[in-house]
Amino acid sequence: MQFIGPAALFAAVGAAEAAALALSRFPSSEWLWAVNLGYFSPFQQAHYTLKGLLGFDYEQFYLVALPLFAAALIGLALKRHLLLGVASNLSFAYIGFVLIAWLHAQPDAPQASLVALYTPSQNPDAQMLVALIVVSVFSFLITHFDFLRRVRAEAR
Repeated sequence: MQFIGPAALFAAVGAAEAAALALSRFPSSEWLWAVNLGYFSPFQQAHYTLKGLLGFDYEQFYLVALPLFAAALIGLALKRHLLLGVASNLSFAYIGFVLIAWLHAQPDAPQASLVALYTPSQNPDAQMLVALIVVSVFSFLITHFDFLRRVRAEAR
């Protein structure tokens, strides 16, 4: 169960990078624009933040998602619970970074307006981000409960 956080992050970042690559190849595709802007804008905002620091493309995939997924796979295959736990915790932390980057890019809400209230169902990117947060929190909690269980078992 600890593996689900890094796997979900790997899948989401991989899909976001694939959508961005496809959009660069087919910039006139309305469907690709809708998918990229509708579902993957949190990763786009995180990309802008990281690209300013690192200066190259696909950094989220190569420097975050792939290493965390590989660490989780190795931890799972070799039964190295610490490695799997670290990958789970870091995937949770990175999803937190993506959330902060996305929230930072959101425009401020109007003070007085007759505009309908914000609902997550109107924003598929918010739904995708909430799903990732739920999955990563679950993985994070399972990791900690498993660690505490192992510590208690060794203490006896």
